[in-house]
Amino acid sequence: MKPHPLLLGILAVQLALGILYSFAVPLWQGHEADYYNVVRFLDQNGRLPNATDFPNGDAEIRQATHPPLYFLAAYPFVAAFPHDEPVPPGAQPALICVGANDINAAYTPYPPTRAYLPPYSGAAAAGYALRLFNVALGMAGVVFTYLAGRTLFPSRTAVALAGAALLAFEGNMVRLNGGISNDTLLITLSALNLWCCALLVRRFQWRVLALLVISVALALLTRLGGWALLAFDLPF
Repeated sequence: MKPHPLLLGILAVQLALGILYSFAVPLWQGHEADYYNVVRFLDQNGRLPNATDFPNGDAEIRQATHPPLYFLAAYPFVAAFPHDEPVPPGAQPALICVGANDINAAYTPYPPTRAYLPPYSGAAAAGYALRLFNVALGMAGVVFTYLAGRTLFPSRTAVALAGAALLAFEGNMVRLNGGISNDTLLITLSALNLWCCALLVRRFQWRVLALLVISVALALLTRLGGWALLAFDLPF
């Protein structure tokens, strides 16, 4: 299937927005520092953390209880930029993350170190690399969404382009794709899963079914929300 010129345009604009957002918004918003520190723990200890590594009982708040796939995928980006200093703590919304010690401002200002000025190094470089990794994952999700639309509506390209544009430019998705979290990976796997479902609706193929099962398995290894994907696929 030849890529539509408008799809390439959507991806180009999405890439530009993702890069702009990633570098315009200060690092370590929300739980970004928590995700980074879990990967940093993996780099330093050769294993993922568990509840016993958080004596204050805040392993869940610190994002240390998620399934491992995102942390393993993010590991090379952190390992490539070794840094001994811990990053600033993430912002903990009071009503969502009950039990957090501190409630920070909506935006964490840059720490006054040269690592946060170009050329980036250490934790700052790893943080930006993880953000750009999510941008790339988000672009893959847009492609899968487009393919699902083309499969279901082969004569109506506008439907596929509209779905791709909605996923690329919806405000919350721009924020997610430009941040550090496992949400974008789950959404991309969901888009892949949707494409597989569309293919199976058109014509049953064992290799497509195998890819469907793989996408569900990877989603389960990304976030607990992956179980919803499994429930969605049961009819297939």
